[in-house]
Amino acid sequence: MKAGGNNSDISLVIFLGQMANLGYTQPPERFIMAELMKAGKHLYAKVHSLNVPQSIGDLDTHNAVDLDIYWVEESTPLKIANTYELGSPKYEAMKKHGDAIWLVRSGPDLKSRKDETLLEGINQLQMGDRLKFFRKPVEDNPWAIEVWTDDRKFFLGYMNSDYSRMLGHMLDAGKHVYGEVITSKHGDAAYKVYYDFDVFVEDQ
Repeated sequence: MKAGGNNSDISLVIFLGQMANLGYTQPPERFIMAELMKAGKHLYAKVHSLNVPQSIGDLDTHNAVDLDIYWVEESTPLKIANTYELGSPKYEAMKKHGDAIWLVRSGPDLKSRKDETLLEGINQLQMGDRLKFFRKPVEDNPWAIEVWTDDRKFFLGYMNSDYSRMLGHMLDAGKHVYGEVITSKHGDAAYKVYYDFDVFVEDQ
């Protein structure tokens, strides 16, 4: 959906998902939302539905209000100097990645950590390697996100599902969401190997 009267203020509105809330937004979505807002991005919410009982004693504060969350992707360029303290790890990471916003640190889901067929690919990983993400629903997770090496040679399993719904909406909207390997442990069995990664979204 486009908004704006001329080319200088054109914005893209991206639906980030729906959450139940009364008061503070609930984890884990709030962490991604916080990073977007710290980077100067405009987020807003619309009430999707109300679930308010007649008796206050029956009120479920975690499910009283369903909110639709949106990100207005404005054409204003990211200014990391005004977002993170100079020299801080996030400042340095975002400076290295140019027009990209650090969102969260994640890793493979539990099933992937037990999958012996992924050993070859994980054993190739080095700190700083880029990772590609693709949303591919599976039977037990309609928002599952596949993790691949940057050259798509090795499938590395599925991302932890804590953040897959909101990141999936970004991928569906055409955003370039990618990863960078932070930790990489090699071995000859699934329980001996491990990797995690920072997740970025390009601010374009």
